[in-house]
Amino acid sequence: MKRPIRVLATSILLVSCGALALTGCSGSSGSSTSATKHTAPADAKATGPVVIIDLRSAEEYKQGHLEGAVNYDFSSGDFPKELSGLDRNSQYQLYGTDDQPKMASAVMRNAGFPSVTDLGTIDAAKNTTGAKIVTD
Repeated sequence: MKRPIRVLATSILLVSCGALALTGCSGSSGSSTSATKHTAPADAKATGPVVIIDLRSAEEYKQGHLEGAVNYDFSSGDFPKELSGLDRNSQYQLYGTDDQPKMASAVMRNAGFPSVTDLGTIDAAKNTTGAKIVTD
């Protein structure tokens, strides 16, 4: 009897994680990469400074990142825990590889951050922000 309960609990966990990841994927299904795709929601109430977060690994960050960006490795598994040290009144712009910005922005919005912008990849983020790519 323990096995079906374990399978059910695992299934619920996987469905919940999938739903959380997909909440940041709603919106236009067009292939356009216009600036409006990456803007914060109109009801965002953040009033603090803009913080650019590089979601890639520390090694990727050292090889080149946007000037002024801070590094929070999304794939490390510590990202949700690291959010507790961030100011919810700041405006956050996220970039990374693949779906990292979409997933991270969903996690942040669900954690109560009102102003989170998905900038896409480092190249898209560079084009959107006009920031230089620098190395450490």
